[in-house]
Formats: sequence, C-alpha cells, structure tokens
Amino acid sequence: MNYEAGVGTMTELMESEALLLQAENAYTDARITYLSAQRKFAEYNK
Repeated sequence: MNYEAGVGTMTELMESEALLLQAENAYTDARITYLSAQRKFAEYNK
C-alpha cells in the first residue's frame, strides 16, 4: 500500500512479501501437523 502511494521502498515491499510467504508456509506446516495428529488420534481411538 505504501509502495503504491510512493511512501515505501522496493526493499520494504520485497521484505513484506517475504514475511508474508514465511507466514503462509508456517500456517501450512502447522495445518499439516494438526491434520496428521488428528488422524493418529482417530486411529488410536478406533
């Protein structure tokens, strides 16, 4: 947003995009871990 308004720098934009990608990857990893644990729990409780 700031970059488009001419307030931020290209470096700030790229850093923001990198942080967003890291957050998305961390979410995906956490979701996979959760679903895996949920499946294991269901197997143990058959």
